[in-house]
Amino acid sequence: MVLPFIAGCPGAGESLPKEVTSAIENAFANGDAAGIAAQFKDDAALLQPNAPIIRGRQEIDAFWQEQVRPILSYDMSTVESRVFGDYAYHYATYTFRNVRRGNIVETGKVIEIWHKVDGKWRVHLTSWSQDRPPPVPTVEPDGSV
Repeated sequence: MVLPFIAGCPGAGESLPKEVTSAIENAFANGDAAGIAAQFKDDAALLQPNAPIIRGRQEIDAFWQEQVRPILSYDMSTVESRVFGDYAYHYATYTFRNVRRGNIVETGKVIEIWHKVDGKWRVHLTSWSQDRPPPVPTVEPDGSV
């Protein structure tokens, strides 16, 4: 059983500090894609929906360079986070808004696995999903999609 082992970890049951869980959100608000990428370990992975895995800091930086746009705001609300020694998880909901129109563009949930490296918390692995299901492909009369 894993639970007795986890319960004995230093810091078990503590939450990640707010400045850690909000660092990505704050960097997004400042249009700082490099600041977002800096929150990830060098060997981190993003498990994005319906797309290949993004691996390593260079690919993660390129991903965020494409995502951060002045027209969008990103808000994240922590649901739960727990620390287990040098590892932690963070589960949250998120909202992207069009700042010009004020409307919600996307909502969803995210899970992050954090690892404390040289005294600093860094994302090791993250995955997210939208609250709305992906669109159903249109099937043509000949059966093609």
